Amino acid sequence: MNRRPAHLRWTESIFTEQFTVAVAVENPDILIEVPEGVIVNPVTQTPDFISHLRWSPEWGQFQVAGVIRELGVQTGDDPVQTGWDGGPILLERCS
Repeated sequence: MNRRPAHLRWTESIFTEQFTVAVAVENPDILIEVPEGVIVNPVTQTPDFISHLRWSPEWGQFQVAGVIRELGVQTGDDPVQTGWDGGPILLERCS
């Protein structure tokens, strides 16, 4: 997972101290690998939206997270082509 500075982040305990939810709006960072000789400019006009739900009992930790982001590219003077993407992340750790 890439580490990016959050523009805005909110974290709150829910139900009990063992459950937390976090929502963040982050500065997007796009890295696009293209074949040699192809010139592409990565462009994005919206922030990344990140969230997670974490359960932290005494014996470990379980977290479900997700990200939604806009990806865009521009080649030469052509218009910017954009699309939305995202996905889930599942993490667990036992003591």
